[in-house]
Amino acid sequence: MGLGIKPTNFTSENKPSLLSSLVSAKKIPSLSYGYTAGASYRLKSVPCSLTLGGYDTRRFVPHNISFLLDPDQRPVTSVNKISVSSSPSSGSGPDWPSGNYELLSASEAALMTIDSSTPYLWLPESVCLKFEKALGIVYDNHLQLYVYPNGTANNLQNWNLTFTFALADYPQSPISKQVNITLPLDAFNLQLSYPFPLLTNATNQSPLVNYFPLRKAANNTQYTLGRVFLQEAYLKLDYERNNFSVYQAVFNADALSNLNIVSIPSNDTQAGGSGHSGGSLGTGAIAGIAVGGAVLLLIASVGIWLWLRPHPPSEESISTGGEEKKKKPRTSWIAGIINWKPQKGDGPAEL
Repeated sequence: MGLGIKPTNFTSENKPSLLSSLVSAKKIPSLSYGYTAGASYRLKSVPCSLTLGGYDTRRFVPHNISFLLDPDQRPVTSVNKISVSSSPSSGSGPDWPSGNYELLSASEAALMTIDSSTPYLWLPESVCLKFEKALGIVYDNHLQLYVYPNGTANNLQNWNLTFTFALADYPQSPISKQVNITLPLDAFNLQLSYPFPLLTNATNQSPLVNYFPLRKAANNTQYTLGRVFLQEAYLKLDYERNNFSVYQAVFNADALSNLNIVSIPSNDTQAGGSGHSGGSLGTGAIAGIAVGGAVLLLIASVGIWLWLRPHPPSEESISTGGEEKKKKPRTSWIAGIINWKPQKGDGPAEL
């Protein structure tokens, strides 16, 4: 399901996106959504959650940090650090200099797209090599995937690994504007089965092949955090305000029955939306301002002309045989409008 807002074109005619169509039909309040991929390894399998026009507050740990969408309105975030830590439940742990291993350092920070259309992490080859060294996984050239050698998956399970992704808006963003998302090894211990096309001579009775969902990116345009990441992260995206947030996902046994859906209002201030109006004015607003300005200029011009034009003698002091009439104060008709008070029959006093 495409959740972008750009029109699609399968023939010779542009068609509005799903979100745009739902907003136009007044089925959802805004061009926005909340999503997490769910996790089959959590509890009794926690399903995904997709909310169009809002988000489910029970599916994430809240914070107040948001990032900007890129010029193509994609959720691009800076991955400033990736590390893995170990706290063995029994036996010895990994042979690392300390309790954790740095897989992507701050000096290697890179912009990456969060994209649910791919199941993998697409990372620089240098970072993939660090994953190999730290975990003992092996790249299978035929499958074009990382697999676990015999016994490796069980050993890693005993190490009780936690992967931490440090996300920010930019590589130079301060730590206070950084979001940490943690993933267990279970998120990366996936299985291939028939009919995966590269499994040679596989049938539906063939054994599962454990693999680590990591791919080598050819260049920085392929750097991606796919669905494997969104198993443990919740993405809230607002196209109208041009921002998105990434939260640590929460797993509840009653995730399907106990919801707390919050709508994201439209940012169209003319429609009474409550969002901040940081964007440019719409065509209607610009036209309204132009017409209003022209009318105000016309009123001011007429008012000045009426004020300066010669007045009949009856409006000024007139000497009549030594008796002088009292001057009547000169008033502008504009002032009359400003000070107007409704009289009986004028209509409602509160407009």
